[in-house]
Amino acid sequence: MFFDIHTPRRSFYAAFNNILSHAKTLEEPVQLALFESYCLPLLTFAAGAVTYSQQQVHALNVCWNTMYQTVFNFNHWESVKSFINSLVKLSLRYVLKLYKVTFYFHLLYFNNRLLLDLYWLYYDDCYSADDCLHHVFGPRHAAVSAVYERFSADCLTQLILLYFFLVFTFLSFFDE
Repeated sequence: MFFDIHTPRRSFYAAFNNILSHAKTLEEPVQLALFESYCLPLLTFAAGAVTYSQQQVHALNVCWNTMYQTVFNFNHWESVKSFINSLVKLSLRYVLKLYKVTFYFHLLYFNNRLLLDLYWLYYDDCYSADDCLHHVFGPRHAAVSAVYERFSADCLTQLILLYFFLVFTFLSFFDE
């Protein structure tokens, strides 16, 4: 299914700018709660049922990262991934995965034979490509925890790679 992300992005930025213009004097956690309440649903509408391309997920994630960068005064070239993890939040990429896992749970345990048959057809075709399908047969809290743990692991990997890059750069500087 094709899903055009231009309208949700425009709606997100319109709501984001509107809230930002009225809430600049509020504390950051309050601003964050407002953006999560009013702007996040604009980016995640039908997220469980829609399969986004990597470019679409990236474009939506840029929108969400812009919110963090603006609220918490990060520069636009700075990554907010580890910062989001430290707040025990998810980047939009993982919020979309969480919505998809929840959607699969609802399909799997819904009492509609047609939807269940469609789920199994999708499952057979897409199990290897859709990593959210791997978590739906255990308890729901375990699937949610798996999404959070995967995001934490990605953040840790990013920090380790940054550390090795800095060490390598530092050592090569003294070799010259």
